[in-house]
Amino acid sequence: ADLNKKDLLGRTVLFVACSENREKLFDYLIDNHSVGIDFRVKDNDGNILLNHVAIYGNHRMIKKVIDKMKERHIELDQRNNVGFTALLLAIQ
Repeated sequence: ADLNKKDLLGRTVLFVACSENREKLFDYLIDNHSVGIDFRVKDNDGNILLNHVAIYGNHRMIKKVIDKMKERHIELDQRNNVGFTALLLAIQ
């Protein structure tokens, strides 16, 4: 399946797994299928997965996404449509 396919809100299966607190699904996808995940995909609000995890996820999910993004040398500090980064969203 295409893990980067979006719903009407622009959210991928990982975005939804995070927002619905489906940790087992999230872990399975991150741990076993991260090669097929585009960590730069944005939802309709301009949030990448890291931003979304900062809003809805837990510390363990955040760490997993950060580790995978660092492995691929993907910029962590990406702003959404209103200018918030993952750090600002987590603080909020």
